[in-house]
Formats: sequence, structure tokens, C-alpha cells
Amino acid sequence: MAYFCSKCGAPLEENAKFCGSCGTKLEAVEPQQTPVMHNDSVDHIKKEFDVVKNNVAERLQNVSNAEWQKKVERDSFVQRFKGRYLTTQGRLNRWAYFVAGIKLFLMALIPYIMLGIGAVMLEADSGAANILGLFLLLPSLVLILPFIAASLMLEIRRCHDLGHSGWIILIGLIPYVNILFYLYIIFCPGTKGANQYGEDPLQQVSYQ
Repeated sequence: MAYFCSKCGAPLEENAKFCGSCGTKLEAVEPQQTPVMHNDSVDHIKKEFDVVKNNVAERLQNVSNAEWQKKVERDSFVQRFKGRYLTTQGRLNRWAYFVAGIKLFLMALIPYIMLGIGAVMLEADSGAANILGLFLLLPSLVLILPFIAASLMLEIRRCHDLGHSGWIILIGLIPYVNILFYLYIIFCPGTKGANQYGEDPLQQVSYQ
């Protein structure tokens, strides 16, 4: 057991009559027991620690699973986009070409809006507006490039369905003639049965 001075709290030697720190005369000093950590308390603390540790581990696992799921969904979207739009293989019938074009337009709508706003702000007299317009213009151009490439590849596959080489899309660069060209690939039915570019898409699974 440890003994302590009742006035200053300093530890005392056994059978001491005066406090070595403050000099107080000691008469009857009650022994003070050093608190002891019981096994029950230790076990309780360990259990609390294990609960906290398991909760933290579970939350980290949930975060990891959520991030992995997002990565899988993102990779899946990229693969679907490549398979449906960024390819020149095969044929595309009229309805599939129309639906794919609408979807592509909707996906590219935000970059096109950013491009338009950036172009307008570049024409403004304010220097701050010009800088902001430049910051909108550059990323929008980068984002639009894949959609332009996808649009050209859809046209190539539509030309394949009509039995023509993909190079025929260059006609679209000729003013006025390009109007007739796009009316042709939109409304003219493709060749019936298989041709040199693949099987008839109307005889296969519908485009999704």
C-alpha cells in the first residue's frame, strides 16, 4: 500500500512522521490503495475495441465494394460504347441508325452546349469572359471528339448496309449534295440478305 501526505499529496515513506515535501507532521495517515484494473474491466475494454475495429473494417469494406462497383459500371459503359459506336464492322439498318444517332446526340448534348457557351464568351469584350470561354471551349472539344468519331462510324456501317464502301461518306463534305446523301442513307432500305459487309441486320437481333 502507498501512503500520501494529506496536505500536499506527496508520497510518504512507511512509518514517516513528517512529510518530506511540505514538512507537515504526520499523525494518522490513512493508506490509499492504488487503483487496480480488474479482469472484467480489461475484458470489457477489449470487447469495445473489437466492436469498433469490426465496424471500421466493415465500413472500409463497404467503401471498397462501392468503389469497385463504380469501376465495373464505368468499364462496362466504355465497353458497350465501343462495341456499339466505335466500330466500322458490320451493317446498320435504317431504324438502328436512327435510334443510335438519337442516343449519340443526347449523350453529346452537354459537350455541345459547353462548346456553344464557350464560343459565345470568346466573342465577348470582357477579358474574364474570354478566359472562362476558353476554359469551356477546350474540354468541350476534347469531349466531342469521340462522339464525332462515333457518328462517322455509324454512317460507315449504314453505308455498308446499302452495299457501299465506307469511303462514300466523304460525299457528305460536298455542299448541297450532302443533303441528298443523308436523305439517301436515312430512308433507303439496305440490301436484302447478306452482302460483302456482313449478314442482313434485319435477320439478326435488333439493335439496342
